[in-house]
Amino acid sequence: MTGTAPLSFVPVRKAISDYKKATGDQNGVLELMVYAVECGNDFTVEYGDIDERFYDNLVSLFSKAAQLLKTMDAQTKDAVLPRLIAVVEKADGIGWGYYDGISDALYGAFPPE
Repeated sequence: MTGTAPLSFVPVRKAISDYKKATGDQNGVLELMVYAVECGNDFTVEYGDIDERFYDNLVSLFSKAAQLLKTMDAQTKDAVLPRLIAVVEKADGIGWGYYDGISDALYGAFPPE
């Protein structure tokens, strides 16, 4: 193998979009978004700093997930919000403005009490 394939969020966005179009299931869409953010976050924690575009995509997806979660019922919020908080906590110290971006998105949508 000569080199590595570049990281791309196109398949992630397409899978989420296709699922949304096929089912209209907002809870499923939210789950896919949060899972993708968790995977991207874990990837960078495991393998180190990626690049600005990678983090911009994660911040965008995280922000959309947080905004969608705001529209959900209390049970869904109680189940998913701790997962988003965990992503932010794990991201502390990651560069390219990533930590600040997801932290701002989370606490903009769910201000601390």
